[in-house]
Amino acid sequence: MVNVPNVPAAQQQAAPAASEPQRTQPFTAEQLAAAWQDYIDQHPQERALCTTMAYAVPQQGSNQEHYVMMVGSPAEKKQVEEHKTALMAFLSDAVKNDRFSLDIQVSDKPIDTPKILSPREVVEKIKQRNPNFTQFLKDFDLGLA
Repeated sequence: MVNVPNVPAAQQQAAPAASEPQRTQPFTAEQLAAAWQDYIDQHPQERALCTTMAYAVPQQGSNQEHYVMMVGSPAEKKQVEEHKTALMAFLSDAVKNDRFSLDIQVSDKPIDTPKILSPREVVEKIKQRNPNFTQFLKDFDLGLA
C-alpha cells in the first residue's frame, strides 16, 4: 500500500481494487435472461422479490449494457431496490460485464402481476384443477402443518 498524505487509510486500501480493469465482455439478452432466472432459482426464500422478477424481466435500454425493469408498483420497486446491490453483483459476474446497468421503473400502465399464493392456496388450486389430487393426499396421509 502506498501512503498518500491527507487520504484516510481505508480509502488508500480500497484504491487498488478500483484500479482493477473492468470486465466488458459483450453479452446477449438471452444470457442476461438466463442469469436472471438463475438468481430467482437460487433465492427461493425471497418470494416477493422472485415473483416480481419472474414477470418483470429487464428489457434492453439505451445500449447493449443498459437494461430497464418495469414493475407494477412503488412497493415492488422498493423491494427490488433493497436487493439491487446483490442482484447487480450476481448479474455482472454472470455476464462478465461490470458496465451492466439496470434501471427500475414503475409502469404508468397497469401490469397484470401474479398473486403470491400461500402453501394452502397452492394446494387448493391444485385440488380444483385435478380432483384426483385430493385422493392422493388422503392415500399418503398428507396435509399442511
